Amino acid sequence: MNELDAIVVAARASWARGEACVLATVVGVRGSAYRRPGARMLVTDAGWQAGSISGGCLEADVARQAGFLVAHGQALVRTYDTSDEGGPQLGCGGEVDVLLEPLTPHGFFTVLEHTVTQRARQVVASCVESGDGARVGQHVALMNGEVRFTSANGDVTARLVASLVVAGDGARVGQHVALVNGEVRFGAANRDVTARLVASSGESGDGEPVALKDGTVRHRVAHDDVAGQVVARAPERASVADGLPVSDAIGDAPRAELVQVGGARWLVETLTPSRRVVLVGAGHDVMPVAALCSAVGWDTHVVDWRPGLVTSARFPSATLTVSGPETLRTRLPLESGMAAVVMAHHLGYDSAALDVLLRDERVRSVGLLGPRHRAAKVLEAVGARGPLTEAQRARLRAPVGLELGAEGPQLIALSIVAELQQVFSGASGLPRSLQSPDAARVARGSL
Repeated sequence: MNELDAIVVAARASWARGEACVLATVVGVRGSAYRRPGARMLVTDAGWQAGSISGGCLEADVARQAGFLVAHGQALVRTYDTSDEGGPQLGCGGEVDVLLEPLTPHGFFTVLEHTVTQRARQVVASCVESGDGARVGQHVALMNGEVRFTSANGDVTARLVASLVVAGDGARVGQHVALVNGEVRFGAANRDVTARLVASSGESGDGEPVALKDGTVRHRVAHDDVAGQVVARAPERASVADGLPVSDAIGDAPRAELVQVGGARWLVETLTPSRRVVLVGAGHDVMPVAALCSAVGWDTHVVDWRPGLVTSARFPSATLTVSGPETLRTRLPLESGMAAVVMAHHLGYDSAALDVLLRDERVRSVGLLGPRHRAAKVLEAVGARGPLTEAQRARLRAPVGLELGAEGPQLIALSIVAELQQVFSGASGLPRSLQSPDAARVARGSL
């Protein structure tokens, strides 16, 4: 499981033990830092539970803050100086801003849990600097086409209702937009309303308006245009289960960025489920690949036609599927942005799997184990079923793996997983020591 999976599981377990939880999120980095904005960690009064926000140097102080935060019930942002002159004297040469907030089973936790259980990408804005009525620890999230205003402990900021008064672009007079129990509900089936909507507050008590214009929700009571920032980022940061083009599913936009909205600052980020990797084949050389994929937090699946090999004893942390070549089209667990590695060592089975994977646009990359002359034979068999386009061929990586001088199943597994990470991240795969300092910071999103 990845970091977010682990946090959700640990939070549920902590509450079952009667422990209160605090969520720590990196929301700003200046200079060098071990983790980027969006990194999270869960602590309780019993100590660390899951995730990380540094290499281990900040976790102890965050754990010490947990009791205070739980007692007072208020979120805060704490800045850590990791330079030589800073408190911890770590010599990293940077500053890290960490949002610390009490976490309950309601409110923002439901957004985190939805990402994990529904495998849905979600755009989230978190207030990191109060202003214009917005408070640190408030969140705005786009979930299933609904904008939810909430805080970590489940507070609802306002109840607002909007009714369409001017028709246009397919919207009809009488359609409604409502904020009920912290979420915006569109009363009409068409959610792509571009006409002007004007609302008077229903129960917010301050008489400030809310407007939906050009597809953006604007909550002027506490969040001004922050919901518009969230909705505007939704097209390229949507659900991985929606059958979107691969580039949309992966998301080329930065994972997290700070935006100024009125007098408040918000961290706008994409919450993502764990990356999915499908391994075709269940031989002994697949076992270390599956183990490494799971160890780095990917959603790992193993597919093979031999029940005696597809066992939990051999693949304890993977999801297993038994399928013959004739049922691979319906049995392969495909989703947008995923990657696959074909390594069944069987020409017929490999070609059947490759035929499905290369022709499905949801698959970002397909690796094929073995030398180039074998790959040519497999591709010839695939071509016999129908010609492949250049775009489909371009997704094939054969032989799979980065050149690491690997010998033996474990090191070959390392080279394969290294290339998968390069595919997912879009990084160069070059040694960091050969990059210029500016290029390295750009790659890490800190410049």
